[in-house]
Amino acid sequence: MRGVPVIEILSETSYRMHKLTPFARVEGTSITYPPEQPSLLWPVIG
Repeated sequence: MRGVPVIEILSETSYRMHKLTPFARVEGTSITYPPEQPSLLWPVIG
C-alpha cells in the first residue's frame, strides 16, 4: 500500500512476505475486507 514490506510470521523458523489480497479495499490509509458472502448452496431441510 505504501511500499512498507510486511512479513507474516508462520512459526519460530518460518516466515513469508505478505501480499495484499485482491478483494481487499484500500481507502486512504485504511484496508478493509468485504464480509463473507452467504453460501448459494444453502442446505435444504425438509
